[in-house]
Amino acid sequence: MSDILHERVWVIFDMDGVLADDSKRRTWIDDYDPPRWDIYNSPELLGEDTPVPNSISLMESMFLIGLTPVVITGRKESWRKITLEWLSTYLSKELYDVLEVIMRPDHLFGIVRNYQYKRDVYLREFEGKRRVLCAFDDDPLCVKSYLRLGVSAHLVPTSNLLPGVGQPGQ
Repeated sequence: MSDILHERVWVIFDMDGVLADDSKRRTWIDDYDPPRWDIYNSPELLGEDTPVPNSISLMESMFLIGLTPVVITGRKESWRKITLEWLSTYLSKELYDVLEVIMRPDHLFGIVRNYQYKRDVYLREFEGKRRVLCAFDDDPLCVKSYLRLGVSAHLVPTSNLLPGVGQPGQ
């Protein structure tokens, strides 16, 4: 047997649109021209997202079979408290207690696109250091970036994938 059975294997999850249903907040970017990213990203609204049940179940199941979930999110580091509170509400205590959450430094928010940020995190934190089984993201540009890095990536369908709706990659 391969050493793979004894090696820690990681699974990457995005937050907004994958674990957290951001559809109520998305109206601020889907229905406005220009999009109101300031309201979409307001910390007051982040905690009101509901969970995406299938994604939460998938993450929990992967954890139960021995994989190591990690969240790589484009959310600002200054939103860590509200993000962790949300995760502690919807994840099992066992998973929450070991979950690594990687958030975008505040100074990069609005400057570095989401797919670029996640690519840089992968190259810095994972490539050649940690074995990644796959990644789940709702942004086609992030999925494409993971695929280019050799990571099996899965597009989680959300309302922002409909033609003319949303602005992937923010």
